[in-house]
Amino acid sequence: MLAGLMDDNTLLIMRRLILRSLLILLILELAFRIIIDPLYFYQIDTYTLDKSGYNFKNLYLKNNSHDNKEIDYLFIGSSRIPAAIDVSVIMNYSDSIVAVNAGRGYLTGSINYWALKNKLDKNPDYLKGTTVITELQGASSFIYSQNFDKTKFSIHPQFPHLILPHVTNKILFNNLFKTDYDFGLKVRLFFLHNLSLYRTIPFLKSKLQELVFSNNNSALTNEGGIKTDETSIQNARTLVTQIAKQRIRNHKELFPLKESDLENSMFAELHKIIIENGGNLILIDMPLHSVQQAVFETEYNRKNSKVFHKWLQKNNIPIIRVKDFSYNDEDFPDYGHLGTHKREEFTRKVYNQVLKVNNEMD
Repeated sequence: MLAGLMDDNTLLIMRRLILRSLLILLILELAFRIIIDPLYFYQIDTYTLDKSGYNFKNLYLKNNSHDNKEIDYLFIGSSRIPAAIDVSVIMNYSDSIVAVNAGRGYLTGSINYWALKNKLDKNPDYLKGTTVITELQGASSFIYSQNFDKTKFSIHPQFPHLILPHVTNKILFNNLFKTDYDFGLKVRLFFLHNLSLYRTIPFLKSKLQELVFSNNNSALTNEGGIKTDETSIQNARTLVTQIAKQRIRNHKELFPLKESDLENSMFAELHKIIIENGGNLILIDMPLHSVQQAVFETEYNRKNSKVFHKWLQKNNIPIIRVKDFSYNDEDFPDYGHLGTHKREEFTRKVYNQVLKVNNEMD
């Protein structure tokens, strides 16, 4: 009988502990949703209009003025875009100019697609009169070349959280099981979308590490997810070299680009969204380190270049080439990104070319 009473007391204590733990987790979850989530989504949303600092009013008081603000220039693409383009330089030309740099490393075409869809749902005039500028990889290749239907929900497996600011629960989970993500990634994305504690604790940890162990190298901007400490720079050099060599080897096994590939690509879908909603699209021929440039000088890419440029002409998509911008390999500290000492000059020359192209198109 005594043993039975002890068992009952033990069960009662365990139940109380479980309930208390669940209550504490619920309180923490609610607190993180109210306090940390706004900061988290502000930080990971590359389409944020003002990245100069955290504004209490914009973060916590539901100020939607930014969603309704007309954008003159929207830069999208990989981390090479924020490395080379400083939008503050453009906005310094006039108080009326609004320019947004939404470029980031590991930001897939599908994330940009849903970001634009999300912005247009909130404000149908979001792209009206906007010049969208993205990168031409080398002189003969382009980003977002994957088939649209197959990559509509493509995300980088190490950075699935980047899609969170741009998709609703319904959109995400109606399509989650239509993708070829592995099961672990699907589970992770589910928890990222639904649990503030799960998504924000690693975020807070990384921000704390940045404060404590900050070792920024002024040779590179830290925008767009670019790592600027010396260890990361050395690791990036090794990685860029390895990837370039692998891509060159892979070119021998790839089929040449066809116009039908372009017509059905993510790039074509992004172009369609931009044009149909009152914007225009321009490509920039980006400066590259010789290790990366070699990838786009293979026979495979030279053939693709002819097909691609023919398709661009057919769709009236201009390319900006800044011919009076000189650079060499030393201007790319990590082999992948243009150094800050060249950033302002390149930005100004790109902006002047954009103005010229827009005047010609009017």
